[in-house]
Amino acid sequence: MNLPVSVVVNGFENMKDLEQALAAAKTFESMDDNDVQKLLSLTQGAAADGKFELCKTTTTFDGTVQHPEWLVSEARFIRKRKALAETNAFQI
Repeated sequence: MNLPVSVVVNGFENMKDLEQALAAAKTFESMDDNDVQKLLSLTQGAAADGKFELCKTTTTFDGTVQHPEWLVSEARFIRKRKALAETNAFQI
């Protein structure tokens, strides 16, 4: 939360988790540059190889690897939409 953002999307399984997240947001205090650099230096080793963020460094959580046909269906849809747009039968 120390970096500027315009939108944050979260999902919660229950009200307790929502209330905890709201409390964290309400009581958050931004770190100064020195604190940020200290934190980055402490976590640099753990962040170096991505072993804690497998969703970013492997295909384990990539649904299109498990279902490549999804990409084919999307490509067909896009081609069909473009063809319709070219005939003015459908405006994008």
